[in-house]
Amino acid sequence: MMALMALPNDGTMLAESPAMDPAEAVASLRILVAMARADGKIDLDEMALIREMGGDSSMVGETFDVDEELRRLHSPAAKRLTLRAAAAMADVDGKCSKSEHRILQKIHRALGMEDELTLEAVEEEERAKVHRLRENLDSVTAHFLHEVAAKGSALTQSSYEVLVRDLNDRKRGLFHMHAPREE
Repeated sequence: MMALMALPNDGTMLAESPAMDPAEAVASLRILVAMARADGKIDLDEMALIREMGGDSSMVGETFDVDEELRRLHSPAAKRLTLRAAAAMADVDGKCSKSEHRILQKIHRALGMEDELTLEAVEEEERAKVHRLRENLDSVTAHFLHEVAAKGSALTQSSYEVLVRDLNDRKRGLFHMHAPREE
């Protein structure tokens, strides 16, 4: 699968969510970082989702206790959004590893959502959303490559830079459109 290009941190999805107070938003972002780390690496797709949800690359180097962060989530809406965002994070790189699935199970249990949402239903829904996102990203990338090829040797550096900015803007828009949010 094609990796997403690194996107600038202009997303404030969790921090601006009326469903979460600021402490819940930080806790949720830290949980997402833990999910991204679960398979031993944070790839560009995972970093882009962290940024879209309101985090930044400095969070990747932080040390924190996931169990403590889970205890900071109090509102039902914050719990649901965190679970959905974690499920999306698990699949954003195209595969949910066993270690990512174990963390999802831990999040689901710790948030006490077994009666409200089945983990399987959340995973299936977020996997479908991520699949649509990846299809859309592949489409805008193919369009970019077609434009570059069509210009051929007439493509100047400045024209190429404009095309790259447009590609990044389109990807950012798609990521924002497909980012997990409270329903």
